[in-house]
Order: sequence, then structure tokens, then C-alpha cells
Amino acid sequence: MNAAPPIVPSSELTSLLQRLVQVDSCNPPGREDSAAELLAGVMEQAGLDVTLIRFAPGRANVVGRWQGEGNAPALVFNGHLDTVPVNKDQWQHDPHAGTIEGDILYGRGTVDMKGGVAALVMACVALARTNVRLAGDVIFAGTAGEEVDCIGAQQLLTQDLGPIAGLVVGEPTSLEVVPAHKGALWLEITTHGKAAHGSMPEQGYNAILAMHRLLGRLLAYRHTYRAHPLLGPPTLSVGTIQGGVKTNVVADRCMLQVDMRTVPGQDHEVLVRDVEAVIEAEQREDTGFQATVRVEADRPPVETSTDDFLIQSALQVGQAVIGRSLTPRGMNYFSDASVLAPGLGVPTLIFGPGDERLCHQVDERTELSSVQLAAQFYVALAQEFFGREKRTDRNR
Repeated sequence: MNAAPPIVPSSELTSLLQRLVQVDSCNPPGREDSAAELLAGVMEQAGLDVTLIRFAPGRANVVGRWQGEGNAPALVFNGHLDTVPVNKDQWQHDPHAGTIEGDILYGRGTVDMKGGVAALVMACVALARTNVRLAGDVIFAGTAGEEVDCIGAQQLLTQDLGPIAGLVVGEPTSLEVVPAHKGALWLEITTHGKAAHGSMPEQGYNAILAMHRLLGRLLAYRHTYRAHPLLGPPTLSVGTIQGGVKTNVVADRCMLQVDMRTVPGQDHEVLVRDVEAVIEAEQREDTGFQATVRVEADRPPVETSTDDFLIQSALQVGQAVIGRSLTPRGMNYFSDASVLAPGLGVPTLIFGPGDERLCHQVDERTELSSVQLAAQFYVALAQEFFGREKRTDRNR
């Protein structure tokens, strides 16, 4: 480890997280601009170079840069500013009040992922306030839209951030080191039939029954994949099904949405072709069968070797800051890393405060002490990362 990292003030970190939670950035519709403006003000006051990127009404990214003293490529800290929607009637605590009870802060986004965002930003602020000059820049990139279409991450890739050596995404991992997560392929499959009166079903072609047969084939489908030590096997889940218009009308349309979670080595284009092959198999047995497939979301899996210097730095820092040995693990959900890691072409670490099992839940909440540890981790990681870069003379 390098020199002792500067301390992130816990009261300011708590205040920032509370203010972030009080900003309603539920997506849809998004409205991340208010959260971006809040973070921009905090970073500007600390002396970071800040850019607010508005790309649609109410939608914005924010980028803050703490400049280093050397020529090493930058380290990017990333977090998304939006949250999933909320049904206030089900909550015991106002989801946008930021209620604090002891060490717990309640509110939508406390786990996913305003706790991580606040910790990342305050880590940058701590570096700036104490004038810690590293061998390269530390960049915080707050992105819009991760919960729906990752539009902010895609927009970020159009910006000139300069050379980048590593990416840290502050999604909730219960303060565990995550170098890999699954990808997601969401498919909308529609069967097409012929409407008829319900009393004369033989005059029509029932799209719901056609979907029933197709669904059996889909559930029997077996992925081709390479076993991954951290992620386990790929999965297929049926999320929604809708069909027909009325009880006494033979259904002429049925729509199914499928969620496929993939592991490194799987090609999403090949998977789509596999589903099309399943449809073709049904068509060969039933000439009246018709179905179409549409890709709703395509997020590739993310993987960085556990031997990579970024992951090794994180493991070393975790031992020093968190006080226990960390073991790399994988996670099943995707993040903006699905867009940014391949787009930037850099080693990627997912690490953040909060229990991911509480994501999107009623009375979502996080431990403030966990957020504080995450902020200290990020500060120390930046120092260790650039220290290792300097010692090994890496040129990425």
C-alpha cells in the first residue's frame, strides 16, 4: 500500500447520499439532470474539472476529473444516476425522503446505486481537497438510463475522455470484488394466428396454443457454453406472456418476453439464431405456424482476469481498508459495464456498498457504514492503482 489515503468525511458523505435520494430520478422517465447538477456542484466546489452533458430533455451525464501529475492513462469511476420506479403506498418510509435510523438510510436508490455514486464522488472530492496528485487522472462519470437502455453509458462513449487504463463500477456488491458479471439478452417472441369466433375454433388458428408448443421447445433448449468459475451456467427465464383480445375470440396473436443471462464466450447473435432454429423446427411440423423474434436488449457479459493488476490492487486494498480477505466472485445482473468495458477496452472492476438483494425492493435501504467503507476503498484503490502502474511501468 502507498501512503495513508485521505479520510472521506462521513457527515458530508451521508448528506450527499441523502440529497441524492431526495432527487426523484425514477426511470422511466429518468430526469437524471437534477442529480447530475447536484454532483456537478459538489465536484466543482472541491476543484475538479466538471462537464455536464445534457443529451435529451431531463436527461444528463456528469463527468468530473481530478487531474494527475503524470502521463499515465486515467482510472474511471462510474455510477448510474437513475433508479427504478416506486409505488409509495407499499413503503413504510417515504422513498424520496432519505430517512435515517441509526446506521440505516432508507430510500429508492440507496442500494442501486446512489450509495455507490455518493461514495465514488466523495472519494474524488477527498483526493482533490488534500491535493493528492496521482500518476494519472481520476474521472467520475455519472451516467443516465442504466435501468432501461444504458443510454447514458452509450452517450459517454462519444465523449473524448482521453486514454483510459481501468474502469470501476460502483454497483452494489456487499463490498466484494466482482471482476465478472453475466450478460443479458432479452427477446420478444410473437406467434401469429387467425381470429375466429370462440364457438368455431376450427375456423381460426390459435396463437396462444402455438406459443404453448413453442414455449415447450424453448424450455427444452440447452445453451452451449464454456463453464465459468465465477458465474455458473447461463439461464433462461420467461418474463411475460400476453395473448388474445376476448374470451370468445380465437387468439390471433401471442407475445412472450424471454430473459437470457449469458456467460463469457457465448455469442448473442448465435443465441438469436438458435431461437430462430427452434421456431423453424416447429414450422416444419406445423405449416400453419408463424412466429417472429425481436431483440429488446443486448448486453454482453463482462470479464476481467483475476490476475489483472486492477483486480489484484482491489484485493490488496480490500484487506487493508475493509479488514478482511476478499475473494473474487461473479454477479448475475448486468450493469453499465456491459457498454463501457467493451467500449473502452479496459480491465473492469465492479465493487460497491449495499446488499444487492435489496435492489428494487420496497423500503430499499443501505448501511451508512458500508457506504463509508466503500468511499475509503475507492480513495485507496486510486492510490494503489497508480502506484502499481508506476512501479511496473505499465503503458496501457
